[in-house]
Amino acid sequence: KRLSMFNELIAGVRARVPEMVIQVGGSISFAPEDDGSAAKWLSDDTRHMLAELSPKPDQVTVTVNTTQMNVTEHAGEDDFRGVSRGFPHLYNTYKDMIVPSNPSWAEEHVRRLSAAGIQSAFQCYNINSFETIERMIRRGVYKGPLVMNWVAISGGMDQANIYNLANFLRAAPDNAVITVESSVLNVLPINMIGMA
Repeated sequence: KRLSMFNELIAGVRARVPEMVIQVGGSISFAPEDDGSAAKWLSDDTRHMLAELSPKPDQVTVTVNTTQMNVTEHAGEDDFRGVSRGFPHLYNTYKDMIVPSNPSWAEEHVRRLSAAGIQSAFQCYNINSFETIERMIRRGVYKGPLVMNWVAISGGMDQANIYNLANFLRAAPDNAVITVESSVLNVLPINMIGMA
């Protein structure tokens, strides 16, 4: 996910599949521009540049509330064998990831996306994330439509179970669009629960 490639990739997809909804995952780390460099979180100003992409995407993900993102916590060694998460020199990087999304950044990101005609697609790590979005809506920072992704990968995000998902769904307003996300062995049961 090289930031320098976003415009070219979006333009290519738009030209070939104009009716496809394009969502850019813009609130997480970006791939390095040079071989041998590490992926890293970019500055807040650089992350805000996603509101200036051309052609513009339909949606950009917006993380809500700074949180730990330990994507190794609910998986075993076999789950990561042969992929980057399992490489000894990268394992702790994945284990110690933090998603930066302080209130000032999130609100400014939403304002810039809205001004550019790009829909915010909120990444919700638990009920607290939804409550923050709800307060942004009540204050007029965001005016909808409400699209949220419930992230159940533990390690700082919600635990992948039907009780946490049901609580999240109970709180969400009618007509909100909610998708679910998990990883490794939780993907199948969480997707089935989400569809039900």
